[in-house]
Amino acid sequence: MNADIQKKYDDAVTLEARTLWRILGRNWFVILIFAVIFAIAGFGVGQSRTTVAYTGKLNFVVNAPYGPNQPGVDADSQADSIETLIQDPMYYYKEKVRLGSVKASQLADFRVSPAHGDNNNAYTHVLTLNYEGSSRKTVAKVMRVGKEAVLNIPIQNLNTVDSVRTQHYTVSRDVHSPAKKYAAAGALLGLVLSAGYLCIRVLGDSHYRNVRQLEEHLELPVLGDIPTASKRRKK
Repeated sequence: MNADIQKKYDDAVTLEARTLWRILGRNWFVILIFAVIFAIAGFGVGQSRTTVAYTGKLNFVVNAPYGPNQPGVDADSQADSIETLIQDPMYYYKEKVRLGSVKASQLADFRVSPAHGDNNNAYTHVLTLNYEGSSRKTVAKVMRVGKEAVLNIPIQNLNTVDSVRTQHYTVSRDVHSPAKKYAAAGALLGLVLSAGYLCIRVLGDSHYRNVRQLEEHLELPVLGDIPTASKRRKK
């Protein structure tokens, strides 16, 4: 085969987009199986990375001192000052608040913020004490200490708090699972890999695919072809 015939041969086996689409269409079930397998694997990996967190929440009402020499204190300032106070282990020592099994390092995770909808410029504010942990029992213990600490705040004379009223704290369970995202990513990966493998196999096939390709690219007439023998024998 000379160079010109070789070039025509190479052009003849070039894969057309529609031909590739037909090949992928014929193998859609195999591609789907790969996508499902990878999706299941991704879901399993996502489940193994699921995290469970518990959040303790305590709403309490803070009344600021009144009088011409003590204007109202905004909620943000009150929240910041109270948060700094209850994060300090010395505060619990001075006020004889028993920590029990609660570690001093856990106190640093207390967060105080104005409750949703609170009027920032009023004399009375609703603040929220939050604490997050990986164990419901631990969060409940820390929140009990936090509630007692909040009730002792007026004794400290922060000049921002006159009295405090609290509600009962709650502990909620938050589950973060990336299983769906991992399953979707796995399914996409399965589609890409299976379709890519089929494309590589087809691109590596150097055979003519039909009589028309042979006639057009070699510019030679096809006088006849040998049909494929059927495996079924007629009785």
